[in-house]
Order: sequence, then C-alpha cells, then structure tokens
Amino acid sequence: MNRQLLVDRILETENLTSNLDDKDADVLLKWGIAQVDGLIKNVVTEEVAGNKVNQLMMVMREVNELAADPASVTASAIIDLKKQYLQVLGSHEKVNNNEGNAMTRRMANMALHDSLAYILTWLNE
Repeated sequence: MNRQLLVDRILETENLTSNLDDKDADVLLKWGIAQVDGLIKNVVTEEVAGNKVNQLMMVMREVNELAADPASVTASAIIDLKKQYLQVLGSHEKVNNNEGNAMTRRMANMALHDSLAYILTWLNE
C-alpha cells in the first residue's frame, strides 16, 4: 500500500475543507490523515484502500458542512455522520440515537472551531 498516495489524495481535495479557515482546515486534514493507517491496516489491494479513503473523505466533507453551521445541525444529520464513519471503520457498533439530540443542543451556540473539535472528538469515542 502506498500510504503517501492516499494522504496526498486527502491533501489535494479542496472541497474537504471549503467552509473552514486555514487553521480549522488543518485540524480536519490532520484528523483525516491520522485515520489512514487504521483504514488500510488489513487491506490487501490498492483499490480497496482507495475506496476506504474515498469513504473517509465523504465523512470529512460532512464534518466540514456540519461544523461550519453548528446552529443548524440536526440530530439525524449528526447520527448519519456517526453511522457513516463507523461504516468506514468497518465497525458494527450501534449508534445511540439520543446522542444526536444531545449533540445538537450542545453545538447550537458553538463557534465553528469548537464545533469542529467537538464533532471530531465525538466521532473517535
């Protein structure tokens, strides 16, 4: 597996961070890159690895959208994000739907930077 090619794909995809300033974009990109090793750990082909990274980038795009406007985040959107992320990881963990309501209440008055950090931390729990 050529890890660097996968990392470069993330770094070269502009719409992953289009709603973020440089500092927050860097946070999201570093988070995404940190996921790569775990995603490709047991992957045998470049094609499967590429597909996993494409799925990760879909999650990153959604994080970009949700973090940019935390007051408008819906419980279903945040739950869908977590489900999508768990699918990328190959996890069969169930998502607690009550978490979505709690997340939206907490995020309602957050600044973009704080909502981004909050979402990324929550995804990794």
